[in-house]
Amino acid sequence: MKKIFAILIAALLTISLFGCQASPDSNVVVGKDNDKMIQQAVSSSGDDPGTTPQNGELTYAALCERYGAPERWQTTVTEADGKMEISADVALSLPDTVNVPLARVTAGRFSQEFVYDLFSYLCGDTPMYIDPEVRTKAQVQADITRVQEELAKESNSEIAGASENYLKYLYEEYESAPEDVELVPSDGTLQPFDINNQTGASSGTCMRLHLISSFDADAKMFFVMNDADYENTDVESYTDKDGNIQVDLPSSGSTFLYSRETEKVESNANDAQLQDVTEQSLNGEAVDSKLTITPAEARAEVEDFLKALSIDDMVIDTVSLMTTAQNYGFINNTLPEEQEQFKNNMAQELEAADEYYSFRLLRQLGNVTAESYYGSSASATGGESFGRQWSYEFFEIIVDDEGILSIEWVGPLNVEKIETENANLMPFSEIGEIFTRMMTIQNEPLAKTEWVNALKYDVATAKLCLWRIIDKNSFTEGILVPAWCFYVSVYDETTNEETGEVQKSFRGPTDVPELIINAVDGSIIDPMSGY
Repeated sequence: MKKIFAILIAALLTISLFGCQASPDSNVVVGKDNDKMIQQAVSSSGDDPGTTPQNGELTYAALCERYGAPERWQTTVTEADGKMEISADVALSLPDTVNVPLARVTAGRFSQEFVYDLFSYLCGDTPMYIDPEVRTKAQVQADITRVQEELAKESNSEIAGASENYLKYLYEEYESAPEDVELVPSDGTLQPFDINNQTGASSGTCMRLHLISSFDADAKMFFVMNDADYENTDVESYTDKDGNIQVDLPSSGSTFLYSRETEKVESNANDAQLQDVTEQSLNGEAVDSKLTITPAEARAEVEDFLKALSIDDMVIDTVSLMTTAQNYGFINNTLPEEQEQFKNNMAQELEAADEYYSFRLLRQLGNVTAESYYGSSASATGGESFGRQWSYEFFEIIVDDEGILSIEWVGPLNVEKIETENANLMPFSEIGEIFTRMMTIQNEPLAKTEWVNALKYDVATAKLCLWRIIDKNSFTEGILVPAWCFYVSVYDETTNEETGEVQKSFRGPTDVPELIINAVDGSIIDPMSGY
């Protein structure tokens, strides 16, 4: 939910920066051959890799046999003269099928018919108006007052400086702001929107709709922005008046955003997971929560929405009980032995905070989900670190006691062609070796530095799924390829060179895989580069 307004700005500006990619044999490889990889995935291997138990039951043991994997992956590798350890002791996360597909995909758009259905379901009888994108003096003044109050409490000089610059912008906005703005009603019809950038690069037209129910804090918001039809797909950078480098670049990643109460959604900028309640949402068990709605009841709300909108290619992956307590997310960076004390220290903030359920949805193809994360890949040009971007598909629905509070769906995909329903995959025994080898290549130089005493990577989850990779020089066409995603926790112990003090730090698994390995050819997929 914290991303909903950040992405609204990103959808309007289409500006981003990106990185590079690694493989098992070298630290950087540019330009994988997707066509060759597809041939490898669909060619006959001579032996049928599928395993079907005689009694017809698809057991976990049968799945492990199919994928050449142990029922529990246990490994420990020590490198850098004993200072670095890479370990795993986990049951692998496998799809409930012996067949993993590979498919061609393109960037999708929200059709007008689908937008009408969304509008009807979510807005109902509430009158919605086209956002004039010009604020009244009263609105700007409220923002000025808020920033002034925050600035008075701020001790960080950098944050204070940024707030002062923002105040200057607000004062200028206030001078030209009207006293009142007439709101024009809408029935949910998309409107053409011109994309005119500073440099003239990546200009074009898209279909867009930005609606509000009022200027009040509890107003509804409904936003759609489809991928643009570009007049050109050039990429240009420039320096703005504040000396910052900005980039005009084309992007794909159609966006739908909805919030039932704008201020409530916007204020939850530091939300964090309290508990994974996916199982409770399925078995009906209650959880200790401030909410009166149970995880199962919240799940029913989401399933009703999906059914009403005929969204049958997306499935609920995880359900999280979330808190709006500021800074609770830092528990993921707290040493395990100190986490209980961290919770105790946060008790007052947790008591005052709101709670809600976050539903993460993933695209499913042949009983295999397409793993993703909140971000984009980029097709870099001319040796630059930025390029044409393609948002990964991200779909989140927030539910509280009053029903659906917000929805964020970015980067929907069109599945154009199933290249194979049963791709030839490397056995996990080889994938596991690639994982430890690449983790060593990437991290051993850091571990060998004098000030590092210990560096430990522990696998929390290893998941076989689909991952979207891009075609060379494209930002709208690609492949959903079988891949292994590894999520890890990281512990390090260092010595401060000046004081001699030993310092320890910890980071739990994040929503971005530490390493993604193509299950067809064993190459490393960099999510930033997209291949």
